[in-house]
Amino acid sequence: MAMNMSVMLSAFVMVVVSATVTGFTHLQEPDLSRMERSPPPIMTVAKMKECCAQTTELCLKEFPNEEHIYTSTCYQRASHACGQFNEIVGCCYGYRQCMLQNVQNLGLNWANQQCKEWNCLNPCE
Repeated sequence: MAMNMSVMLSAFVMVVVSATVTGFTHLQEPDLSRMERSPPPIMTVAKMKECCAQTTELCLKEFPNEEHIYTSTCYQRASHACGQFNEIVGCCYGYRQCMLQNVQNLGLNWANQQCKEWNCLNPCE
């Protein structure tokens, strides 16, 4: 009886593993890596940067005197709403870095005015 149970268990595990591998290989598509896609066209980049700064600022206004705590969270929301270069960079990496460095010391309005002029650096290039 123990022999039959182990054979049955082994057969079951093999079926599950092969079904998982077969199902997984169908999901893989060549050349769809987000990191390998080309960046958006220039006009789209400018609009994405503007949207990113506006959306991040609106989100941060929901957290008065705690903007420095929620900068990354609001930036992620803006990246989802405005589009992004990829999942690492988001919508405007330079803006995010500037806000993280300045929003606590300068306040939201002043930091946003300065940071929205920054270049949208892409650390992945």
